[in-house]
Amino acid sequence: RRGAGVGAGASGHGGGASGGGAPDDLLQLEDFSDGDLLHALWSRYEQREIYTWVGGVLVSVNPYQDIGVFQDSIASEYASSSPPSAPHLYATVTAALAAEGSQHAILITGESGSGKTEATKGILQFLAGCARSRRPPARACSAASAHGCGPWR
Repeated sequence: RRGAGVGAGASGHGGGASGGGAPDDLLQLEDFSDGDLLHALWSRYEQREIYTWVGGVLVSVNPYQDIGVFQDSIASEYASSSPPSAPHLYATVTAALAAEGSQHAILITGESGSGKTEATKGILQFLAGCARSRRPPARACSAASAHGCGPWR
């Protein structure tokens, strides 16, 4: 379900292995040691790829500056009928809404200054934008309406 995405660069939602060779999903690493995980995260961070999958978990590294990861164009891509598989907060939202059941949660955790508030604002802006346009993330639309959940029921 996740793997090489399309695009790369400052948007923070690039694809496949970044310029440093780190994959979108760190479970694809041959060695899963602490050092290799940190090196892969650092390599992606240097390429302005702040989001990384570790299986179904999204890891985010705070860039401490606006690098455009919450642009309307990116939100539109993830709300489309064929969203990118690249790691992003919006991918987490669409996956949560597409999951079976009517109750969904996204856990955002981290130390002080790690970007929890910005991540929360980004998710809420994405959901508000979808609700405002009456266009839920496409993958979530049928699942959400079928289960009577979300603002699009």
